[in-house]
Amino acid sequence: MPKNIKKHPLKPVFIALLLFFAGAFAGEGSDFSSPASFRNPENLFLKNARTRVEPIGIGKILGMAVMEDHVFLLVGGFNGITDVIFKINQDTGRIKSIWGIGRVGARCIASDGRNLWVISESRKNFLRKFNLAGKAAAIIESRSSLSGRISGLAYSRGGLVFSVRSGGESKIYSCNLANKSFRILSSMKGSVRSIAGYSGNLAMFLDYPGQEPMRRLVIYDPERGIVKKMLFINSAAHCMASESGQLYALRRRKKGAMIYPLAVLEKENIIAADPLRRRVHVRIVLPGREARHGYEVFIPYPVNRDFQSVKNISLKPEPEGLFVDRHENKWAKIKSEKIMNNTVDLEFDLSTVSVAYTLDLKYMFDKKHVPEAVFTENTGETCSLDLSSFIVKSHSSRIKTCPEYIPSLMAIRDYVGTSIKDEELTTDEPKASTFLYKGTGGGYGQSLGFAAISRLFGYPVRAVCAYNYYDDRPAIYKGKTAVWNQFYMPGSGWTDLKITDGSGKKASTKIAGYRLNNVFISYSGGFDVQDFEDSFADGPYPVVCRKSGSGKAENVRDAQITVTSSGVR
Repeated sequence: MPKNIKKHPLKPVFIALLLFFAGAFAGEGSDFSSPASFRNPENLFLKNARTRVEPIGIGKILGMAVMEDHVFLLVGGFNGITDVIFKINQDTGRIKSIWGIGRVGARCIASDGRNLWVISESRKNFLRKFNLAGKAAAIIESRSSLSGRISGLAYSRGGLVFSVRSGGESKIYSCNLANKSFRILSSMKGSVRSIAGYSGNLAMFLDYPGQEPMRRLVIYDPERGIVKKMLFINSAAHCMASESGQLYALRRRKKGAMIYPLAVLEKENIIAADPLRRRVHVRIVLPGREARHGYEVFIPYPVNRDFQSVKNISLKPEPEGLFVDRHENKWAKIKSEKIMNNTVDLEFDLSTVSVAYTLDLKYMFDKKHVPEAVFTENTGETCSLDLSSFIVKSHSSRIKTCPEYIPSLMAIRDYVGTSIKDEELTTDEPKASTFLYKGTGGGYGQSLGFAAISRLFGYPVRAVCAYNYYDDRPAIYKGKTAVWNQFYMPGSGWTDLKITDGSGKKASTKIAGYRLNNVFISYSGGFDVQDFEDSFADGPYPVVCRKSGSGKAENVRDAQITVTSSGVR
């Protein structure tokens, strides 16, 4: 029988000390250092601003430059008449002025810090310089025609750099502004869609076409060539620009566009982008039996996590106390007598970002690279992750793994995605073995199956439960929330992985490592129905109910949960 819940307040101190000492020894003699425990999305960018561009009429956004708190948008064929430059306030998105620049096949725009440069398909008007009043100041002609489509323009080291793509290959050119000469710097496979200055080098958005396109951010040195390739967030960068060391990307929308900042964490092999700040409201309506007198209701309380920051939390009714489980999740206890109309309301300010992890496919897993506490906690058996089951062992024996860590995890993911259909299964025994045996179970069953088999191979893997939130509509959950997995990657930390995309298909990329900015992680760890003293979660159910004074607890599987969001107050 579980012990009294009131022992929880002492656990955070023990966990903190354990993690401290584990982290102190884990990095010794290794190049793999444990990442920071909390990467605050509000501290990742020099300017934490998104600019929403409203519809601009007839025309196509071709490029952008950022300078002096303004965005300069290059639009081709505006209203079918001319190419134009929109001057837009970066904070408000309001148009301040529009400059017509003629129709000579403009392709891209860049800033040198004082003026704007526009590159065009016209040899006579190949490069044009404009001052900030929209007046043409200089023209550089091209002596020869370029074979291909011009895409991307950036100012770097006193000159201009641009790309010309043709036949699945991109050539990088530079223009010396002093003598007006051109030269080829290099060529690379794939399509360079946009270019921007970055820490003395260049950042390029590279798109590999195919059935499953691979998007990369390439760090390029004009003298040394490619410095690094990193996986880009699960979105396109139709245009890129930079100002004072801050990178920006533009994503076209059906109506208008969105401009967002990028943060490149080179040492951690992570790209964070598109920060989102919202006031989130989670309304939980309990079924009648859970509101009876003499019961305690526990719900996950918002906490800061990697790339997730919470502030100004409001919970009604007020909780009796907050408790931390062994996975460092925080839970709020509410007396059922205080719950009016069976309803609990949770509100908080939330900051999130979209994240992409670049993973070393040749890395061979070594538990010495993982903090001891992390490895021990996330490779063991729980009631739901029944590693000792014959069924789990039997399925594991059918998977062909390899010495490399990431390909092995992908092999497990693909096997689980095929063996457990993305269809819901109601069962009294929510265990990995049950879902593997039945061959169905939805995202919950797939998450358990993947975690159990991965742990059996000795890989640190855990489950993650989360809410999606949208500005245009509520997200509604019946009992269960969204669920996926995370694996521990030395150097990068906990890395997201989904089995399918929610429609029965494999996840949208062959490589794991994406998280969108419209999710809020409510709790993580290993599900355990037998351990409600140290682990509140029995699955992706965000409500736990127990009779007062009793250790016995059960998940509320039919609570109605509605998640809405709006701009931060």
